[in-house]
Amino acid sequence: METCETPLERLLQNASHEAGMRPEFYKRLLDSEVLVPVQPRPGQGKKGLIAAGSLLDVKCLVRHDGVQVMPFFTSPERVFEGSPAGEKCVLMIVR
Repeated sequence: METCETPLERLLQNASHEAGMRPEFYKRLLDSEVLVPVQPRPGQGKKGLIAAGSLLDVKCLVRHDGVQVMPFFTSPERVFEGSPAGEKCVLMIVR
């Protein structure tokens, strides 16, 4: 199955090969909406929505040096690639 790259994903590819593209990538990233995996609390996410201002339990990863990082996906296709069994995510603006 072929997937389409988003403009942000294309910029990431370009920035990984050409350092001069990195400022544009970071600028676009800060204005982008991404999908962040969460573990909904009881009662959260009914009808596919979580109320604005609600506390979220974000699924974090831990790097080899012990630092926690917040994973995110750039599109629903990337969520499926990363977690074919499914993942509950919230849509967030990076900034």
